[in-house]
Parts: sequence; C-alpha cells; structure tokens
Amino acid sequence: MAYVRLYDLLPEVAMAETSLIVLDPVNAYNIPGGEYGLVEMYCDDADCDCQRVFLAVMQNEPDAREPLAVVTFGWESLDYYTKWFNMGRRTPYSKLDPMSRQAIQFMHGAHLSNTNKQSKIAPAIFEMLNMRVFNDEFYLNRLKQHYKMFRAKVNESHKSQNVILFPNRRPKK
Repeated sequence: MAYVRLYDLLPEVAMAETSLIVLDPVNAYNIPGGEYGLVEMYCDDADCDCQRVFLAVMQNEPDAREPLAVVTFGWESLDYYTKWFNMGRRTPYSKLDPMSRQAIQFMHGAHLSNTNKQSKIAPAIFEMLNMRVFNDEFYLNRLKQHYKMFRAKVNESHKSQNVILFPNRRPKK
C-alpha cells in the first residue's frame, strides 16, 4: 500500500485547503516558532478502504525537504479496522494474535508513523497535533472529505486501466 500526497491527485484542493499551523517563537509545545504545513497523504491501492491519512509535517521554508514528523490518523472504530484487517471476516479482536492486535491498534487513532524517519522534535509535533488538530471536528471532517475525493479519483483511474476491485476487501460498515 503506497501513500500519495493529496497534491499529486487533487492539486487544486491541496493548494486551497492544506492546513498551516503558525507557532510563535515561545509556545506551549517547545517547537521552534514558524509555519508548519500538514501535507496529507492517502493510500492509492485500488483494493483498499483504510479510512486513514498520513500527515507529513513540513516546515514552511524553501529549503525544507524532509518532514519533521509523519503522523498517521485512522478515524474509524477499532471494530472497523478489525474487519478491514481480516478482509471483511468478523473475527473478534480478542481472538486475534498479539501482532495482529498491535497492527490494528496502529490503524486506529493517531500515532507517529513507525515506517517513516522522524526528527528529534517529532514527539512534540505529535503532541501539538493531538491537542490542536485531532480534536477539531471541522478539520477532521475536511480530512474525511479529502479522503472520499481522493478515493474517487483513485477508483476512476483504476477503472480506466481495467483494474478489478475486489469488494470482499472492503468491510461492511
């Protein structure tokens, strides 16, 4: 499963709606003052409906090349991710092996990505996002809307390439 920037498939939306956090030099998070962009990335796998986003937190400076933090956020319930993980089968979470439970826990909620390089200030950025972003209903609804738009574009692209989508991979809500 590859994660692709919203900008790559929907540049107009990304240009108009990418969030920017502006921090004063002295702030509650002990993060250097400045502007931080939240670059949204979504899964472009034809057979996926993971209902999550990766947020790459970038310093808004011309020479910034690497994200300071990459945070994953899955907004669906633990039950949703359990079904998703088990390809639609209704296996109780409690019956899963510890590694499967850990993978499902990582899909649900907010986490620093364990597959991306993180800066020294990534934990502080994660705390800031928990306090400022993941409690903002307007922002969360916008992420969900972007996800739907992104998935529609991905599915449209796959249809034009005659890719077969397997509905049994998508859990029933």
